[in-house]
Amino acid sequence: MKKLLILGLMSAISLNVLAMDFNSIIQENSKAQNSLHSEIQKTISDSQIAAQAYEKKYIADEKEVIHNKVSKEFLTAAKEKKQYRASDKVTEKRLAQEFNDLE
Repeated sequence: MKKLLILGLMSAISLNVLAMDFNSIIQENSKAQNSLHSEIQKTISDSQIAAQAYEKKYIADEKEVIHNKVSKEFLTAAKEKKQYRASDKVTEKRLAQEFNDLE
């Protein structure tokens, strides 16, 4: 008895699935795609209009030139900042030269 009831329910469900109208599903899907496409086009056109309406605003006058002195050390990269140490031979030679200049 249970088997017949289950078999009857399964057949009713399968008939409902077979009776679905796939054309209506396809039409709904195409309508949704068209509406999404139109929304995207509207958004793109709005953003293009906004980009065209954007104006560059300057705080300072473009003709005015301002020169600031900046040390080279400030502009060099960390890799370029190397501490060089003179060799012992050069250091001794410099020290000897200083003593000779004092005499």
